[in-house]
Amino acid sequence: MKIALVVHDYHKTGGHSRYVAELAERFAGEHDVHVFANRFHGPLHEAIQYHHVPAWRISSLTTILSFLPLATLRLGGGFDIVHAQGASCWCPDVVTAHICLEGWFAAQAEHRGGLRWSQRVFRALGCRLERAIYQQRRSPRVIAVSERVRRDLMEYYRRTSGVTVIHHGVDLDRFHPRQRLRYRSSMRKALGFAETDFVALFVGDLQKGATTAMEAIARTENISLLLVSRSPLDPYRRRAARMGVRHRVVFAPPTDEIERIYAVADVFLFPTSYDAFGMVITEAMAMGLPVITSRAAGAAELIVHGQEGILVDRPTDAERWARALRQLFDDASLRERLGRAARRKVESYTWDRVAEKTMAIYRRALDEKRHRPVVAFLVNGAMAGALGVRARAFADRLNDHYRVHLFYRSRRKIRSLLRFLVHLCRYRPRLVYVCDMGYSGVLAAALYKRLTGARLIVDTGDVITELARSMGTRGRLGLKLTEWLERLSLSVADHLVVRGTRHQAWLRAQGIDRVEVIPDGVDTDHFRPLDVAELRRQYDLDGVLTVGLVGTLTWNERWDMGYGWELVEALRWLKDEPVKGVLIGDGSGLSRLQARCRQYGIEEKVLFLGRVPYEALPAYLNLIDVCLSTQTNDLVGQVRTTGKLPLYLACGRYILASAVGEAALILDEDMLVTYEGVKDEDYPRRLAERIREIVRARSKLQTGSARRALALERFDYRVLAEKVKALVDEVIGETDRSPVARLGAKRGAR
Repeated sequence: MKIALVVHDYHKTGGHSRYVAELAERFAGEHDVHVFANRFHGPLHEAIQYHHVPAWRISSLTTILSFLPLATLRLGGGFDIVHAQGASCWCPDVVTAHICLEGWFAAQAEHRGGLRWSQRVFRALGCRLERAIYQQRRSPRVIAVSERVRRDLMEYYRRTSGVTVIHHGVDLDRFHPRQRLRYRSSMRKALGFAETDFVALFVGDLQKGATTAMEAIARTENISLLLVSRSPLDPYRRRAARMGVRHRVVFAPPTDEIERIYAVADVFLFPTSYDAFGMVITEAMAMGLPVITSRAAGAAELIVHGQEGILVDRPTDAERWARALRQLFDDASLRERLGRAARRKVESYTWDRVAEKTMAIYRRALDEKRHRPVVAFLVNGAMAGALGVRARAFADRLNDHYRVHLFYRSRRKIRSLLRFLVHLCRYRPRLVYVCDMGYSGVLAAALYKRLTGARLIVDTGDVITELARSMGTRGRLGLKLTEWLERLSLSVADHLVVRGTRHQAWLRAQGIDRVEVIPDGVDTDHFRPLDVAELRRQYDLDGVLTVGLVGTLTWNERWDMGYGWELVEALRWLKDEPVKGVLIGDGSGLSRLQARCRQYGIEEKVLFLGRVPYEALPAYLNLIDVCLSTQTNDLVGQVRTTGKLPLYLACGRYILASAVGEAALILDEDMLVTYEGVKDEDYPRRLAERIREIVRARSKLQTGSARRALALERFDYRVLAEKVKALVDEVIGETDRSPVARLGAKRGAR
């Protein structure tokens, strides 16, 4: 394979330059590797061909703007793979996102109270260029160095598919605990530290939290700080003097033997407000150092709080950092335990592993260049919603076999319909997968199918006419239009996907046979059992049984109930029991539920946590001992499988569910509670009785592994994605056999 790696600077000091050097040397043994860069430092590998690219190095912005067109011209053609680092060339086959500039500027503006004029200019030009680079048609494959970067690309640039997270590697031989024993005494002596000094180490750009680090040191006693950076040091020396910690803060220049610097430290401190990854974190972990860092660092994704390090939620809160430092200062056994666990954690994150995963991306990108069917997902919902998560989970796994595009509906539904149609005509997919029976996606897909003969799959979790009738929020005309939309969806779709077997049976009773059951899913790597003892203490939940749920707290005016009503009503019967409710989510019913709590005198028994970010949701689900899953016992509830049920199972939670729909088929009998009709007034009392039984026999909660096994077997997105792929393969195959497709092929040949 002929590979071109494009980067501004090529060296092994750190960052994306180190990343390219590590990959190039590993690929050079079997492939024809070329590196295009403006500057080269250090020894060059004889098996790699190096090409100089001119650039105007006045500032970071001029470097980017001048390097990109010249690198594109210098590359020419003839490469199997062009692998760019960020916005370094136009239309690469693979691009690694080492940062999302828009995300970085947003973090700077938040934590520093605004941006300088030069930063505003950089943001206006640099982010626009980066956004253009990360468009699907220009960069089919994107490697994000962390989940943080992947989320930022999705949030700020709407890049939702073809993105793979590959965390950076670390040199496990160079950064090894034995180096601490080897160099500790000599390096401490050279830097002026005594053997008994307790030293916290910061390595990197001083803008990434050095001020907060010094403020934390100022709030402690007997702790020194070593700052190692290429940044200008004088401003920080003056700050240290103003804080009264100049005698406890030591500044040192960078060195090519940075492992010797790590040997000096007792703890690694990195209070960054934004870092796409942070190689210094994994280097410190490999050295066996206990790490204190913020969740804003990409490498923090490798750390479970309290197990491989300490994570701080607020990057600029110096008191939190000081508290973490004092905790490690006082507890040598904790330092030792965290350091050993940190080393074990990073032992699988090698550069060989990064190269192997990257080569797999290259091979898929090569396949991408060949003709593959295009599949488009039209999501009748927001990117961050449950439908968006489901669509991305399927699309990510289809990307190995199809060219997949995802499009999301905005709040302006008519505009979204037109935009969907424009995208379909532009990308000309052979199959359209519509998520949910919203009219924007269904009408656009139906019209496109009529024009081109493309195939159509409609994925729905509801009988929408009955749902609208039950909610009572639509008039006669609205119900007629909903009924028409449902009939159109059922008639125009080549295949339907539903979430439950009862829904499939109901459709078959209507004479509709082409129905596949693919339930709501869960990412079992993200949602899993966690130790949340600290979170329980934070919310004063020690010693109590927590019962709760997560979801949109929508209120049904017709039936005077909504999501979470059964929990509040049940707690009326449990006033004297050590039970507290936990409600995660917001919506029109939130104020109603809070008012009822006040009316019943149970305000202190219910925690309303509001909306929780997706990445933090697993921890909060683990906060709940008993999760509730309630469906009404009518057609609307019988056909549904609540999307939260797989999340509860994956986290190993005990569940109490109404004996309705799919829950009644998959859960054990002791988890089911009888529910009658649309609003069962007696259900909360029965629910309270079951909760009281659990209070008396908490051993029931100890069967989490069996519940997680059910999630892995039935609801894991990897399992469901295989079903989606099989269905898409089948429907795409029908496209090839259809007369319209053959006619289109003949016209194309002419």
